[in-house]
Amino acid sequence: MGIGTYVQPRPDDPYWPIATATMETTVFDVVHMFSERGISAVPIIDENGIVRNMYETVDVTVGHLSPSIIRYIAHVP
Repeated sequence: MGIGTYVQPRPDDPYWPIATATMETTVFDVVHMFSERGISAVPIIDENGIVRNMYETVDVTVGHLSPSIIRYIAHVP
């Protein structure tokens, strides 16, 4: 029927073309995935390929703001 996306698996990345991360993936690498692929979330998978959590752009952005800026944002109506 030709419904869906059909891709050939890659030996180095069985989840390709889906961007994935593990708990060992650096924040820098995840930010690079966001930028390179134009995406806003990356699933965090365990050693069995089960999704355990998600990295989202808001996690990275807010996580690197200074506490004074976070307090300011929290008080803006």
